[in-house]
Amino acid sequence: MGWRPKIVSVKVSGGAGASGRVAHVVLTGPQGEKVEASWIDEGKGPASLRRAIGQATVHALGPCLQPGYSLSVESVSALKIGSRRIVTAVIKVISPTSEDVLTGAVLTSENPDMAVVKAVLDALNRRLDRLTSDAAEDLSS
Repeated sequence: MGWRPKIVSVKVSGGAGASGRVAHVVLTGPQGEKVEASWIDEGKGPASLRRAIGQATVHALGPCLQPGYSLSVESVSALKIGSRRIVTAVIKVISPTSEDVLTGAVLTSENPDMAVVKAVLDALNRRLDRLTSDAAEDLSS
């Protein structure tokens, strides 16, 4: 088993419910270095903020990917199923020859912002080694 990013921090600055909030995510990179990114939440409300946190997460991972590969957030949703709250993430992996759609889900803890980052990482979990190594040729397996 190869590299799995660890979450160093997830911070949101700016007023609650206001546009212009900034989501900042710091993860560990393949050699243990810190990789980080920020994303401005241009919308209002929790759905827009979840998307901004997801975008910050995939942008933090961007420099770790093989050349020609990129990640984008299709959606991030919060659901209530029974008595549980779940965050789901749908992530698109774009390669020089194809696009793949991956999904991840986690139970929401006390920190819903952290749950978004975990859902994005859950979506990428099994593919991250191939996205960051020379074995990135075939993502379909």
